[in-house]
Parts: sequence; structure tokens; C-alpha cells
Amino acid sequence: MGGEIIFLIPAVFGFAAVATVGGTLVLWLVWLGAHRWSPLSRRTGSSRFPVGVAASVLLVISLPVGCIRACQPVPQPESARTVAAFEVPLTTAVDRADFLTILAADAAAEGLDVKVETAEEMERNAEISPILRSSIHAIVYRAGDIRQIEAQVSDQFHLGHVWISFRQG
Repeated sequence: MGGEIIFLIPAVFGFAAVATVGGTLVLWLVWLGAHRWSPLSRRTGSSRFPVGVAASVLLVISLPVGCIRACQPVPQPESARTVAAFEVPLTTAVDRADFLTILAADAAAEGLDVKVETAEEMERNAEISPILRSSIHAIVYRAGDIRQIEAQVSDQFHLGHVWISFRQG
């Protein structure tokens, strides 16, 4: 959960801000209505709405609720489910190049496109984080839409052990 935190923080604070402002507005309207339409004999105390107290209480309540809401799992589309994965023994750069040539030819025969990361891109990813180091990374996708991934070839989390995984797609 390293990179996901950048998505959680705005979600939590956004939820807390909306809940605090909206809740304070609702409480003010209720207070105003109760204060305006109550009998004169029952109107005691301050004639000002305690905005600071109401906002503080709502913020204290909404921050944990926002954390719980933001940390809930999000259902993934069925098309992203991996249905098969195979290890492919590729020990040399020549083996990897031959494999990618075969992959590109088979993908083209099925009307699919292949995007292969260059050595520079993989090295840049490894500089960002050592866990992203890989010697091969390719994506097979439906023509024209890279979001419709059919297969992925990578040895990212198991350097030297290349896997090709197929999605339900």
C-alpha cells in the first residue's frame, strides 16, 4: 500500500470537508427553524449559532468515517481477472527477443496489438523503485484500446522467471 496513499488522503479529506460543511449547514437550518418558530418564552440563551462547535464535532465524526469509507475495497471488473498464467523460461536477451517476435506475430494474426517496454523505460522504472525492476515487459491488447488488455508478459516480481498471464478480457 505505498502508492495508494496519494488517492486515500484526498478522498478522506474531501469526505470530511463535505460532511462538515454540509452537516453544519443542516444543523444551522434546524437550529434556525427551532429558534424562529419556538414560543418567545422558550427562547433562552444565545441568539448566535455555535458554528465552531458544530463544525468541530462534525469534523471529529467525519474523519474516521471518511477513513473507513475510503479504505473499503473496490469491486474489480470481471474482465481484469487472470484466467491463466504460464512460466516461460527465457534466460538470455536473444530468447526474450525471439519470444517477443513470436508474440507479436501471433497477436497480429488475432487482430491484437503488442506494446513492449524498451530497456530505457524498464531502467527508469527500476530507478523509481527497485521492486519495479524487470528484464521484459509487454502487453497484448485489443487494437486501438490499450485498456482492453488480453495478456501481459513480465518478470517484474520474479526477475528471471518470465510469466505470461491471460485475462478474461
